[in-house]
Amino acid sequence: MPITDAELQFETRCISSLAKVFADGELLERPFREASALANETYSFQVAYRSSRLLKSLTVRIESPLQECIMFRSVGLVPAELADLRGS
Repeated sequence: MPITDAELQFETRCISSLAKVFADGELLERPFREASALANETYSFQVAYRSSRLLKSLTVRIESPLQECIMFRSVGLVPAELADLRGS
């Protein structure tokens, strides 16, 4: 869901928890809008975002009838010098 004003652009996308997201590349992973899980099964996904400005601090709030069952984790940038071996 994009939010746009004259100075700030902010976009989020729900994607698979297994998808790799690179800060300097386009997000090629297809978004999804719904999913399901069986009783007592853990379901994981990630919300990737990009912004036209550096955002050092975000506040995330969960509003859901399942709020007590939801665990939130934040993942920052992880530096990697050799992320792809295809050119080797």
